[in-house]
Amino acid sequence: MNETNFRTALLASGAIPVTIQGVDDIYGAPRGRYRDGGMIDYGINQRYVFHDNDIALFFNHQKRIIPGWMDNG
Repeated sequence: MNETNFRTALLASGAIPVTIQGVDDIYGAPRGRYRDGGMIDYGINQRYVFHDNDIALFFNHQKRIIPGWMDNG
């Protein structure tokens, strides 16, 4: 990510599959469609909040990026 592709990379990171269209061909990255991989990273079958109106934030800090099958179309 750099100054040139920051906006499109940021948009792709929030592109939830099935809900928001992915971002195609981010400058400086391999060609393809990019989306958020949260559906597989967060284990959405768990209850992460105690109350219906609560919000859960997930932080995924790793030494390297390991794309899931939904990260690149």
